[in-house]
Amino acid sequence: MDRRTFRGSAAGREHHRAVMDLGQNAIEAQSLNERLLNSCAMGFDPSALPQARELVLEFRAKLAHLAAQRPGGEVYQLSLQFFRLTEGIKSKGEEDV
Repeated sequence: MDRRTFRGSAAGREHHRAVMDLGQNAIEAQSLNERLLNSCAMGFDPSALPQARELVLEFRAKLAHLAAQRPGGEVYQLSLQFFRLTEGIKSKGEEDV
């Protein structure tokens, strides 16, 4: 399924829920040497979301390149969430889902 089609679909939302569940399980099941968890909250101008999206895609490409250079016997899941924490008014054209 194309990433643009997957985004916002019920199947896409279910996939992300399942990945977040895997992450929650890893908190207890894996040692600090086996996993990386990090989070932070920050003030952010929503008009910079396209630039943030590009930075995330750049990071994913660099990490995929590192993985390709040093293939291993383990499979890791990378999951990034970047979402508004404040209650706000939807801007014009904002999708409901």
